[in-house]
Amino acid sequence: MPRRDGVPELRLSYRLPFATGNLLAFLGRRAISGVELVTGGVYARSIRLPGHGPIVIGLAPDPVEPFVALRVTGLGGDATRLASVVRAARRLFDLDADPSSVDSVIAGDPV
Repeated sequence: MPRRDGVPELRLSYRLPFATGNLLAFLGRRAISGVELVTGGVYARSIRLPGHGPIVIGLAPDPVEPFVALRVTGLGGDATRLASVVRAARRLFDLDADPSSVDSVIAGDPV
């Protein structure tokens, strides 16, 4: 859905438990200057889509509800590419993972 500033914002859901604060801290420590930025609870990244110039995505985990707000800048009116952006954002934050399954595997690792 477009906001008042014309930048589309979508809500991407995920399964609980999901350590969004830890994820943002991890990404912030490893941010590539000029490509990524973590500030004010938002992860922003420049990405390229095939046949399109660079766009910027912003991912902001909601502090209460299990969703991440995705804002897309630079896509213009090209809604046909929005599905590709959503897939990239979901993959980047691993939003389709089952955290409980991941946790059980990690918990069983003696290291």
